[in-house]
Amino acid sequence: MKLMDHSSRIIFCNETQEEAEEELFVGLDDTPDYTPAFSCLAFAKKPHTDIFSTSIPDARCHLAKCLHTLTAAHPNQFLSLMKSGLSTEHLSHIQKYCALANVTLI
Repeated sequence: MKLMDHSSRIIFCNETQEEAEEELFVGLDDTPDYTPAFSCLAFAKKPHTDIFSTSIPDARCHLAKCLHTLTAAHPNQFLSLMKSGLSTEHLSHIQKYCALANVTLI
């Protein structure tokens, strides 16, 4: 008798839990406007924004010119810091940027 009573309680608890879960989930058919709105948000692409806009047409050249100004104001000081602190790959990129901007670092 007790076994039957416990099994009926377990079945009743499972049924009420399933009913509660079904009530939580809103069917997509019940909300036809939700699906397109969710898809637009889920798959939206962030628009590309140019933070420099027209003030800096090429960021690489701008960096090279600023580094040139900095190293010219403090000769050998920043160039030695750059050589000791940057990897050879990063230094080669900076050298390419300087060649592109027609400047040399002192």
